[in-house]
Amino acid sequence: MGTILDIDRNGRVKSKSGKIARQKGTTVALSNLFKPLPVRRKELERNIKREFQKALHMLYAYALVPCSKENKGVRLTVTNQPEGGRKSIQLKTDGTPSVRSSVQALWGARSLDNIVDLDLSFDVETEKAVLRRQSKDNPDQEMHVLALGLISRFTVSAGRTAGDRQYFFVNGRPFNPGKVGAFFPVAHVQKAFNEVYRTFNANQLPVIVADFVLPTHACDVNVSPDKRTIFLHSENNLVQALKVCSCSCSQYFLRAFLCLSSC
Repeated sequence: MGTILDIDRNGRVKSKSGKIARQKGTTVALSNLFKPLPVRRKELERNIKREFQKALHMLYAYALVPCSKENKGVRLTVTNQPEGGRKSIQLKTDGTPSVRSSVQALWGARSLDNIVDLDLSFDVETEKAVLRRQSKDNPDQEMHVLALGLISRFTVSAGRTAGDRQYFFVNGRPFNPGKVGAFFPVAHVQKAFNEVYRTFNANQLPVIVADFVLPTHACDVNVSPDKRTIFLHSENNLVQALKVCSCSCSQYFLRAFLCLSSC
């Protein structure tokens, strides 16, 4: 038996006495968005297709890494039902604790044909300004960073013509790629990956699912209310170290691919 929570637009619980027969899990239903805000609603209606795709892109990010890492896998299903129309499934994952399984569930089995595992490990030198703010008893001269996930194979015709499947995370938390004014240099990280990839595939962009695992004291997520803007210390050094490490990794993958092709 499930409990129905009725929440108002300010986040307060209006009622929690309703009951409904259901399986284990949580269902969130949104309706009448921006009803008390006619100007914003008009703007939403004017750009409904673009805003709908942006919302789906954000939900895809949560389906890829957070749903595959938490609680040994979380099944996520997103549906949309227009007024007077039929309910349609927009995305669905199977709850398997695997990023590859999530990619296959979202984009089909063929989407994994030219995908390889991303497993980078590198050290980032802490900037002097950050060292001055740290404790004098235990200053961290370097921080160890992992970049885990999936990326397109470093060969011709293995990528995509657009960068619509590039998702970035910090400690499993998705953040806004290319958001103007974002503290975390997402555009720089994205550019670093794309620059290295285009040295092997000049006409395409890679599929990227990259989760940066780093010490919690090296970043701050309490920047914006949605927690999708991240302040990262020593970001310039991280981008440079990422370029060096990803370039070495790409050369390794290319040599391995050429050896397999010649066999």
